[in-house]
Amino acid sequence: MERAVSETNGKVGAENTRESVIWEWTKTIIYAVLLALFIRTFFLQTFKIPTGSMEPTLRGAMNYGHGDKIIVIKFLYGIRIPFTDKKILELEQPERGDVVVFETKGIQGLDQRKDFIKRVVALGGERVKIVPDNPLWNQADPLIEDGGHIYINGKRLTEPADVADRKYYPVGEYGEREVTVPPNSYFMLGDNSLNSRDSRFWGFVPDNNVVGKAVAIYWPPNRVGLIH
Repeated sequence: MERAVSETNGKVGAENTRESVIWEWTKTIIYAVLLALFIRTFFLQTFKIPTGSMEPTLRGAMNYGHGDKIIVIKFLYGIRIPFTDKKILELEQPERGDVVVFETKGIQGLDQRKDFIKRVVALGGERVKIVPDNPLWNQADPLIEDGGHIYINGKRLTEPADVADRKYYPVGEYGEREVTVPPNSYFMLGDNSLNSRDSRFWGFVPDNNVVGKAVAIYWPPNRVGLIH
């Protein structure tokens, strides 16, 4: 009888231990998931580049069979309060030359379910224009489609080099003329100007749409490095 009671107690103890281990693992997984969601929501997020609009800075899966995988820091431009458009604790604001990820909500002509990545070219309140290098430039004649450079408030941009030295093409509703960027908004262009749908075509990006700053490529291994 004593042996039977002992065996029963042993089984109960083993079951309790097993349940305790399972519960501890369950809690660990739950905490890990919550921590990952917290980090993804407020601090860091990874993205994969699908198209070639930012080449050669970022390679897209469309042209290379795989897209660069990048890290985006979200808290630099402020932490967004969930379910609102308000941000708090802004460490800095997007600057000319920054490569940023942004939401497309409210921007006409864009898929409202996707995030885009472009480079900041002009800031709120600035007048921006793409001026062709060739005075005979004519978008109907590809033989003289030389592109041009960015002018801000009537003067050719000289820095940062990532914007000033890059060729852009004056096409699209907002790219063929000088436009003024609304307050708290940005004019954003793709580095691959001939193959980018950007602010030249659909206008400006409100500050509230900005998700974060793209800072590094982490995959594939031969592409690992900071984003400039």
